[in-house]
Amino acid sequence: MFDFELDYFAEIGTGYGTPGVEGKDGKVITGSAANLLDWGTSLEYNFNTLGHDAFILNSPLTDEDYSDPASVPGWVFEVAYELKVDGDAFGANGFGDVTLPVVHNSPNKIGKNKAFTEEDPLVPEAGTLTAFALGLAALSRRKRR
Repeated sequence: MFDFELDYFAEIGTGYGTPGVEGKDGKVITGSAANLLDWGTSLEYNFNTLGHDAFILNSPLTDEDYSDPASVPGWVFEVAYELKVDGDAFGANGFGDVTLPVVHNSPNKIGKNKAFTEEDPLVPEAGTLTAFALGLAALSRRKRR
């Protein structure tokens, strides 16, 4: 198993980038840091590849569809991670799967600081709550009759 946390974006020296698993908030929980050969994030791409490094406090304004703003062509609004892992990290068992339990993004444009990538079974969906409430209402009406 290779379990790690990757820092999304931070100040590094005189610039900004993704410090990986050995800097800032990154760390290896299980396995070896040597197995993570390369990494990058969408914000690092926006700053260092596209050269849009004037947006350190807030990403550029756009419309509700997150269309490509003319002032910063190519800006990637999605939180994206790219990782290159050494195949030897998986040993004789080979590659199993990848799990991303949570992506922390603070602050973000939808007003939540964490986006859980898997549904939490303890938190019912809004539709489930509505159906439950309607069912209770119907039962209470039926009981009164």
